[in-house]
Amino acid sequence: MAHTRHRLLVVDDEQDIRELLALELGAAGFAADTAKSGNEALRRLAAEHYDAVVSDVNMPDGGGFEVLDAVRSRAAADGPGPVIMMVSGLMHSVLEDALRRGADGVYAKPIDGDALIEGLRRALTPRDLRWAKESERQALRLTIEYHVAQDAGAAKRTSLAETINIGRGGMCVIGRGSARMPEPGSLVGFKVHLDGQKPAVFEGYGRVRWARAQTQSSFGVEFLYLDEQGLAVVAQLG
Repeated sequence: MAHTRHRLLVVDDEQDIRELLALELGAAGFAADTAKSGNEALRRLAAEHYDAVVSDVNMPDGGGFEVLDAVRSRAAADGPGPVIMMVSGLMHSVLEDALRRGADGVYAKPIDGDALIEGLRRALTPRDLRWAKESERQALRLTIEYHVAQDAGAAKRTSLAETINIGRGGMCVIGRGSARMPEPGSLVGFKVHLDGQKPAVFEGYGRVRWARAQTQSSFGVEFLYLDEQGLAVVAQLG
């Protein structure tokens, strides 16, 4: 049986970036089309099927968040839509918002092509297969545990110690003071307690995609494995 190539739509207002990225993704086995704006991407998405979208955030004729919001809104009515990967030169300022809106991954410019391809392949793997593998557990460098109070209906789950924004593909952890920060690229295990919510506890591990230590230390974790309770929490996000 012939292998079906996943169809991707690359969206960026800079021609060199979108064409080079499309070539790189094509060499990795994807079938990549391009669009020069968010509005053009929405027209193409309405007319054709794509398995994933890789979109810049800031563009003059319809931005990446407009594409993300439209796709997620449509998915709420019609079922799961394409995987959405956001790219931006302003990584720290957009990551939390992108995860909250339902992005499957966020990548900084200049784009690390290998990391993006790895993320796309993982996101396009069925969820039960993608997050049921525990082969990397032995490589964990740091284990973290959080206790977070659940404010019903709120996107942010807060405690006296941290704010955690949980998205479909990862979480952003914001601490107070100069807490020890994991290094970008490292693997971390986590156990999260949610007050007033079922399931109340979930565990998993992920890869740290970015970290910064300022007045409030923070880091972003891309999920690589979630237990059954974690899968249930993420499923509730839609």
